[in-house]
Amino acid sequence: MPELPEVESYRLALQAELVSRRIKAVRILTRSVVAFPADPLAGIVRSRTDAPPARARLALLLKGDTVTSILRHGKQLAIIGCSGAAVAIHLGMTGRFSLDAAPATHVHVTWHLDDDRTLRFIDPRRFGLVAGHESFDDLRARRWSRLGPDALAITPKLLAAACAGSARPIKSLLLDQSRIAGIGNIYADEALFAARVHPLEPAHNLAPDTLELLALQLQSILAAAIDAGGSTIRDHRMLVGTAGSYQNHHRVYARAGQPCNMCHELLVGLRISGRATVFCRSCQLHREK
Repeated sequence: MPELPEVESYRLALQAELVSRRIKAVRILTRSVVAFPADPLAGIVRSRTDAPPARARLALLLKGDTVTSILRHGKQLAIIGCSGAAVAIHLGMTGRFSLDAAPATHVHVTWHLDDDRTLRFIDPRRFGLVAGHESFDDLRARRWSRLGPDALAITPKLLAAACAGSARPIKSLLLDQSRIAGIGNIYADEALFAARVHPLEPAHNLAPDTLELLALQLQSILAAAIDAGGSTIRDHRMLVGTAGSYQNHHRVYARAGQPCNMCHELLVGLRISGRATVFCRSCQLHREK
């Protein structure tokens, strides 16, 4: 699943390519990945109807509009038009974008630009979502208000607030988007290793100096991953189709049974809240009280 660095790499690329471009046409090829405020349970689940969208609904996807900005919170993007309309995009497990590339399979929505290029939303597993909103305020109220603070801006104080009163393992808490938005399996494992925190440590047990170090490592690792275009494990490709490279810097993620690059003890794998987790028993001591 694309995490904050992968989504931010798209935001930066889309900001450079789309801002000030007018969208001449929008095509919805798969209605089930698109949602509008008037849909049943809009903002909670997507519509499953195959009925073609009305012209007004296409305007919510920015047809005829000019892009003014691309925003991100956690793992979600927002494309804003000069009309005020806003499109929320969640990439799900396998979602990605391509711009002006050869037509691909699993294309669900296309935006045709005034320079004759085409932006495509591609999602083989169809867990992603493209949602039209009348305004960014509506988008934020329906979608982003449920999310915790963005992980890229996390501070020791915000991290302490997220952990306060929670006996959950810190790994589980980091994956909870309502606590901190943007962290997934890759960067949770990497940050916990860098901060020498055991993934099963109860969140409320973390001392202030540990919280400070973990917040620092989260920001540092996320920033480095953004600079590298994210981690390409299977599906992630940057806007121009090239792979990210931060996977070459992973120290624990998906390396169970391999030597720790700090102490050379074999890394351990286990499941926490149903998610594969890798850590070092020597470098990440369990201090549960």
